[in-house]
Amino acid sequence: MPAMNKIGLILESVAESLKRERLEQNLSQQQVAEVAGISRRTLVDAETGKNISLATLVKVLIALKAEDRLESLMRLPDASPVELAKLKGKQRQRASGSRVEANDELTEETKNKPSNESDKWTW
Repeated sequence: MPAMNKIGLILESVAESLKRERLEQNLSQQQVAEVAGISRRTLVDAETGKNISLATLVKVLIALKAEDRLESLMRLPDASPVELAKLKGKQRQRASGSRVEANDELTEETKNKPSNESDKWTW
C-alpha cells in the first residue's frame, strides 16, 4: 500500500474516533472546541480527517479526557531528574547510515592483485 493511502486511512480512522468519542460523551463541537482552546472550525477539520497539528490533536484528546489513547506513544520517565540528565548524554541524537568497511569497497580484481613493493608509497 502506498504511503499516502496509508496516511489517509490513518487520518480517517483518527477523525472518526475523535467524533465518536465526542458524541458518546454527548458534547457539541463548540463545547469541545472551547475546552480545547481551539476554534470549532479546527475541530471540524480534525473530525473530518483534515491535516491538523499534533498539538491540536492532543488538545482535543485532553478536552475529551481521552489522552490515555496516546500512552503507547509516550514514554514517561521512571527515573529521577538526576538519572535522566545522566542518561540524556547517552541518547542517540540521530540515526547513522550503514557504514561500509574499507575492504568491502575493494573490487575482486583489487583484492586478488598481488602486492608489489614498488607500488607502496614512501617518503
